[in-house]
Amino acid sequence: MNILDEIEQELSEIKQLLRELKNERKEPVQDIKPLNVPEARDFLHYKSDQTIYQLVRENKIPNIKIGHKLYFLKEDLIAYLKKSRRNAVYNHES
Repeated sequence: MNILDEIEQELSEIKQLLRELKNERKEPVQDIKPLNVPEARDFLHYKSDQTIYQLVRENKIPNIKIGHKLYFLKEDLIAYLKKSRRNAVYNHES
């Protein structure tokens, strides 16, 4: 294999890697906009902001505090819900 063939082979590999990177960028970017207390309350379907504040005081849900304001990431709230989920036991009789 001469030097031109080697360069052509490497160039072909580089082009393939660039195509793969370009395709990865087309995947949707996860929404990382933090939620405030009312938005977190609504997302979790709680009736009161106080429930959110209580969970924060008890260190049950991850939060971000900036100044006097609390924020939450959806992915953290989803993880909280999954962690809190109970396994249902179904009794199937034949």
